[in-house]
Amino acid sequence: VLPGSTPAPAAAEMPVVDEAPLAVDDGPADVATYTVQPRDLRAFLTRSDETLVVTTPEATSITDAYALIKVLVKRQPNAVVRVLINRVTGEHEARSIFEVLKTTAQNFIDVDVLYGGYIRQHAAFVESMKKRKAMMECYPSCRAATDFENVAREFAIPVTPATSVQDAL
Repeated sequence: VLPGSTPAPAAAEMPVVDEAPLAVDDGPADVATYTVQPRDLRAFLTRSDETLVVTTPEATSITDAYALIKVLVKRQPNAVVRVLINRVTGEHEARSIFEVLKTTAQNFIDVDVLYGGYIRQHAAFVESMKKRKAMMECYPSCRAATDFENVAREFAIPVTPATSVQDAL
C-alpha cells in the first residue's frame, strides 16, 4: 500500500517484494513523481498480480489515475488494474466517474480497467485522523466503514474493527 501521505522519495525507497497479490496506489497527487525517481513507484506496482488505483472525484485525481494506468500498462501490458473511487456521495457518482476513466482508457490506450468499488465521504475520516486511529476502530458502523468492508470482501481481505483496509493490505 502506498498511502497518499507518503512523500515520493520515501515511497521510491520502500523495500519491494518480488511479487505480491495486490498493490494499492493511493499515491501522491502529482503523477510526475512516478517518472523521475531512480527506483520509482512503477517498480512497486508492476510486481503485483493486480493493482488497485485509488482516485477521487476531483479532475486532477482522475487525470493522475489515468496517467498512472497508462504508465503501468506500458511497463506491464497484461496488468490487471482496478479503480477504487474514494470520497464519493454514493455508488452512482462512483460508477459515473469510473465509466469516464474506463472509456478513456479503452479509447486511448486500449486497456480494460475493472471497477474496484467506492468509499463514501464521511466525517469519520477526519475525526479518526485527529485521533490518530484507524477509522474502522473509531467508527466501525459508519457508512464508509461498510464501504471499506465491501471492498475488502472483494479482495478477500479480512478486516476487523482494530484494522483498516489499508492496514490489512
